[in-house]
Amino acid sequence: MANLHRTGLLLVLLVSLPREANAEPGSPGAAAALQSSAAARPPAQPASPASAPSGLVLVHLEGHSEIELRRVGGRFGHHVCFAPCDTALELAGDTQLVLEGGPSLPAFKLEPGKSYTLRIDGNKEVATTGLVAGVLGFSTLTATGFGFLLNWAVAGAYGDDVPPESVAAYSATMGCAALLMAIGLPIGLVYEPELVVEERGTVSVKAKGTAIGIDARGMRVEF
Repeated sequence: MANLHRTGLLLVLLVSLPREANAEPGSPGAAAALQSSAAARPPAQPASPASAPSGLVLVHLEGHSEIELRRVGGRFGHHVCFAPCDTALELAGDTQLVLEGGPSLPAFKLEPGKSYTLRIDGNKEVATTGLVAGVLGFSTLTATGFGFLLNWAVAGAYGDDVPPESVAAYSATMGCAALLMAIGLPIGLVYEPELVVEERGTVSVKAKGTAIGIDARGMRVEF
């Protein structure tokens, strides 16, 4: 009787085992097992974004010999060339360049695979002179106008008129100040230095041993 009881328990345990564990390959039970195994795996990590494209850039820099083209990076940056110059640069898409030795200008980027001409338009000295003249004219016009109104109010309080010679002096001063402001401010704005980046074309690379020739609309650099 005890043997029959043990045999019954063994049969119950065998029947209760998961069918997926004993399923044949290709059977529905095996497919379900594979699906459950795949679901248990951690999701794949997304691929890291591709780095910025890199390539050659041909640069023609115009200007006086104190203008320096530098690559932004590190503590002091890296020298490229002094104007006027033609140079080929290996740049990544996020590389920044800056011009030093002249007016303060922000850093800029160039698109790899193209040819550019760089120059600084404007004149810092002329722009500064124009702005100073414009501000001086505006200040003189404001002060003279305020003085005339104050003189007119005081004279009116005493029942007098502003003397004709005073009116003429105020008018002449205000006219000169207005003319100075009208000329100075536009000059200051027009001659304010700015970086001009002119795209000339694309760059093609031809390997010749250790030298590389770069052609871009008539410009050629070999190194």
